[in-house]
Amino acid sequence: WEGFFVYDGIEYTIDPSVPARYNDDGVQVSDTRRITSLTCNGVPVTDDQIFVLVSRHITGDIDPIHKSDVFNKQVLVSKTDHISTMMEDYINHQTVDGKLHLNTDNSWKVNFPKGDNYLIVSSSQASDIAKTKGWYRGETPASDGYSYYKASFDPDSYKDTSGPLVVAAPLVTDTTGDPVKIRVEASDVSGIRSVSYMNGIVDVDSYVWNYSASPVNDGTFTVSTNGRYTVRAVDTLGNATVTYVNVDNIDTSVSFTPKLDKLTNRTVTLTGKASPNASVHLDVSGASYDMKADGNGDFSTRITPPKAGDIAEIYQVDSIGRRSATGEIEVTRTGADTPAVYQIANTSSTISGMFGDDSLCRVVAIKGKTAYVPKDTVDIFKQSKAYKKSYTIKKCSYSRTGDAFKLNTSSIPLTGDNYTIYGIDWIGRLSTKVSMTTVEAAPNQPKLMSVVSEEGVVYGKIPEPTSDSYVITVTDQNGRTFSGTAPADGCFGIVTGNLGDNNKISVTATDVKDGALRVSAPRTTTAKTYLSFVDSFSGGTDFDKITDEDTQVTGEVFDGNSSTEARMLLSGKSIRFNEIGSGATLGDDGSFSYGLEKPLKYGTKIGVVVRNADHSMAYVDYTKVVEALPKKPTVTNEKITDKTSVIRVIGNRNATCVLKSGKTVIKKKSVAFHENEGYIYKFKLPEALRRSGKICKVYLENTSGESDSVYFTVKGEKKAKKAEE
Repeated sequence: WEGFFVYDGIEYTIDPSVPARYNDDGVQVSDTRRITSLTCNGVPVTDDQIFVLVSRHITGDIDPIHKSDVFNKQVLVSKTDHISTMMEDYINHQTVDGKLHLNTDNSWKVNFPKGDNYLIVSSSQASDIAKTKGWYRGETPASDGYSYYKASFDPDSYKDTSGPLVVAAPLVTDTTGDPVKIRVEASDVSGIRSVSYMNGIVDVDSYVWNYSASPVNDGTFTVSTNGRYTVRAVDTLGNATVTYVNVDNIDTSVSFTPKLDKLTNRTVTLTGKASPNASVHLDVSGASYDMKADGNGDFSTRITPPKAGDIAEIYQVDSIGRRSATGEIEVTRTGADTPAVYQIANTSSTISGMFGDDSLCRVVAIKGKTAYVPKDTVDIFKQSKAYKKSYTIKKCSYSRTGDAFKLNTSSIPLTGDNYTIYGIDWIGRLSTKVSMTTVEAAPNQPKLMSVVSEEGVVYGKIPEPTSDSYVITVTDQNGRTFSGTAPADGCFGIVTGNLGDNNKISVTATDVKDGALRVSAPRTTTAKTYLSFVDSFSGGTDFDKITDEDTQVTGEVFDGNSSTEARMLLSGKSIRFNEIGSGATLGDDGSFSYGLEKPLKYGTKIGVVVRNADHSMAYVDYTKVVEALPKKPTVTNEKITDKTSVIRVIGNRNATCVLKSGKTVIKKKSVAFHENEGYIYKFKLPEALRRSGKICKVYLENTSGESDSVYFTVKGEKKAKKAEE
């Protein structure tokens, strides 16, 4: 065994014959227990007991159990000077008359199997001491100043013949004019019978302990003069141990410097110890604080978290007017410094303020379920305690000029929106939180409904309005402006005319408060043709079929009535239903109609946009004008014989004329248009059709279908003449 810890203050027995419970990585590999006994002052340790571990260091390499879930509730309470400083102080207090006074407490033992031999590797200079031990069975010198000591142990010979472990130390080591409290800890496997103390150096077996000693109650005693004090602990078997405490910091002419429990850059409640009823003053990071200690010397106050690395200065004036020396305490870092955030207004997307921490630190903000995080800090933020998987993270631009920072969220807040803001350092540690509420500097940024360019109206609303009226201004990318008003409810519809597709517009709201003109942050969007919204909002309007010969557009708006806000969009015009003079009507049953001055061309698109009561988009649908079905054509030839070479046909539409007989199909486009007759089509009959008795049909066709057909039969020339006679 090597590189193991020895713990004082508890007693334990190790059985080396039992297989290891953990491997080198701290992973439990068996249900065995090498620690066969674990007590505190002879009483078995229970699961609900809490221990404070004082150790030079705890690392996973030396103490693998520290890495496992066994001690997952360990908390680092505090840390202090380097081990060399602590050892020097300890040796000074344990040195009496030039000799270092040490004692062993035999708080732990190894339960070696009886009869087994072992080798102990230790310094060759320990030979004389080893020979006095009951386990010594011989020695073999080795190199480099070491020796192998042969050992054999008899577990039945274990007896508690040593005194308790006793540790005593003053709780105040700085110069003080007040009495000093001494803290005493004593432990022994057989339990503690008594702990007492005396002034001066007193031998452990001196009879005066029976007459002049003072008891140590609740682990402390208080002294009011400098000097050496002896503390004696006796276990239940009568074994005794003494230790010494040197008190040399009492000076009745001065007051001691107050002590802080802790001071970090995340401290918001400052606590500490001073003289009873003393007045305490603290200066740190440009701020000053005055506090009053209570009758026990405890003081506390709320502070603004100081900056890491700053030096705090503290002193007290005690109840009899003595001023202590000024103490200096460095502010330790436990996270990022706390940023000073400027007022957040409802007119800007930028969060700004002062943040003088390291250049690697950043500022993050959280509003509702959205976290605004600098682009280069997203991964670090996800490691912080502020991160939640339910958050939507918005990557933001972040800049710092000196100590001034700017976090551009690209999102204009509303009056009353709440932010939680943190500084965050390079490993994800947070500052204390800063809570900010957005203030009203102008009307809230307008909210816009979907803008349809052909509709000719920009609809929107001012969220949470606070004024009786507003002026709404719409500015397009060509510099044109359109204005209107919004009442106290903040809803508006600004008439603009056809804005054109892909026209970028900006909308602001203006009001007057306390005689001052206030302009909101602009809301920008792009006006789109109604066809861009069909995929998302179609299905609310049913059009009746309309042909290029009809003069009426009809259909039905589902769930619509005479008060529904709806418009027909036709040839760049926006026609509002039921508006006086529009010619478009929408009934309570949802049916609508619109009379046309003349038929529309084939392929013309007709759109209908339906809005909800708040003018948000409900439905966008459209239809196309189709071709009317052609009428039955007329064959103008007086007779068709086997000598006829050309057939002339007249139709009412410019369509495709079809001549068909059996498998022979001939199609022709019109060759002319006669105002009184119509469209003229001509066919050159092929030889195969110029046969007596051949039956042919002629009809017109277009995208809507086929007309009725006209039939004729080819006659022979002689038969035709005879028929004429």
